[in-house]
Amino acid sequence: MTFDYVVQPGDTSADLDYTSVNALTLNGGTIKDASGNVAILTLAAPGAADSLGANKNIIIDTTAPTVTGVSSSTADGSYKEGDLVVVQVTFLEAVIVDGTPQITLETGATDRTVNYSSGSGTAVLDFNYTVQADDTSDNLDYNGTNGLALNGGSIKDAAGNDANLTLATPGEENSISDNQSIVIDTTVPTLTSVTIASNNANTTMAKVDDNVTITFTASETIQSSPTVTIDGNPADSVTNTTGNDWTASRVMKTGDTQQVIAFAINFVDTAGNSGVQVTTVTDGSSVTFDETAPVISAVDPASSNKVNDNLVSYTLSETIATGTVTWTWVSGTSDVNHTQTMASGELANGAHEDVNVTTPPTLVDGAVYDISFNGIDLAGNAATTVSSTGVTYDITAPTVISVVSNVATPGVYAEDDTVVITFSEAMDPETITETVDDELVITDKTWGGTSSVAWTVDNTVATITIGTSPTIASGDIITYAGVTDVAEN
Repeated sequence: MTFDYVVQPGDTSADLDYTSVNALTLNGGTIKDASGNVAILTLAAPGAADSLGANKNIIIDTTAPTVTGVSSSTADGSYKEGDLVVVQVTFLEAVIVDGTPQITLETGATDRTVNYSSGSGTAVLDFNYTVQADDTSDNLDYNGTNGLALNGGSIKDAAGNDANLTLATPGEENSISDNQSIVIDTTVPTLTSVTIASNNANTTMAKVDDNVTITFTASETIQSSPTVTIDGNPADSVTNTTGNDWTASRVMKTGDTQQVIAFAINFVDTAGNSGVQVTTVTDGSSVTFDETAPVISAVDPASSNKVNDNLVSYTLSETIATGTVTWTWVSGTSDVNHTQTMASGELANGAHEDVNVTTPPTLVDGAVYDISFNGIDLAGNAATTVSSTGVTYDITAPTVISVVSNVATPGVYAEDDTVVITFSEAMDPETITETVDDELVITDKTWGGTSSVAWTVDNTVATITIGTSPTIASGDIITYAGVTDVAEN
């Protein structure tokens, strides 16, 4: 006997069978054999031998497969252009896919429609999403409850029921963003602030062993290993101080390049987008490395000199930040030590002649000093001290002790006759020799012209030798002026 069963909505059975041993009924009819014997209608117990369930494996399924959730097999994290994110749609039961269904993702200005990739015959369908340029999402999700579409294909269960494609509301339970934390980031990171400074007293300069620090702020979170070089060498440390703020430091060493310190910062955001290498600051700051100590040279007064003022001369190899001239009393008339502090133009590079250094000392006549010159450049490098020793301060004018002539008759001079003048102290031969024409005169007369007069000086003694054809008469007066001692008194 054959009974035709048409499956109705809502029918379901994991293994179709009749309801009981009495399920077969006459319903007002008869069932007899050819001899007219009434049939016995008792059936085998459901599921027992000879039952429908034992003889067949028929499943009755009228329930449409539904989506239980959407997630990703890709790990939580940030992803850049070209990266693959596998979106997985999970159904309540295994489904069979025909064609190329699609899921649409919310990815910023342009939503991305992603094709079905694999999973037919299972409860999990994969959709492979490749991140495109300009895609962005703080927490990836599809674009709505109707984000899953057949695209002309089909998704059915084994019984042929069409799947219910409705998805959970984005952001709510069982959505991608509820199940995962996937960031889509195709934006290249930048540095919004970059400064450089030294721990030197002058933060724009650095010398050996000074620490130079670059402080920078990124536009977004970057990976924990930005690469920073300072003067072409790796930074000693790179530290994430807080949030997107970083510092990179290096101690400067002997042999580093003496110039404005160059640096380079390479950085990558958490999605793997590489920022453009940064080699400039944003605030105009700079640090110049200088390991060369300044040189002080050509100092005057020289050792053992006598002076009648407190003027000094010196030459600087570079502009210095601070400088001093110290007069240290060593002998002679008693005095204290005096230190002069250079200021303004006195600190500039180059020669400084006869300078009355700021804060000039009040020296004592007859005192002997050692004069020391010191300086520190803008980076803090100290010059080697340069000293002049045994300098006498002398402001007492010399006097004439005697004037002696070798002539027999006073006032009558012939060629090679001499006049010897003895002074109270050593005289400066340069002043005597150079001033003969202008200063050695006889009242109202020349003394035979320059060629007829010769001076020689030996310490305190000056000798005048008469030249040819002197025109000196009795009563003429020798006048000497402008002649100085060694201290120029």
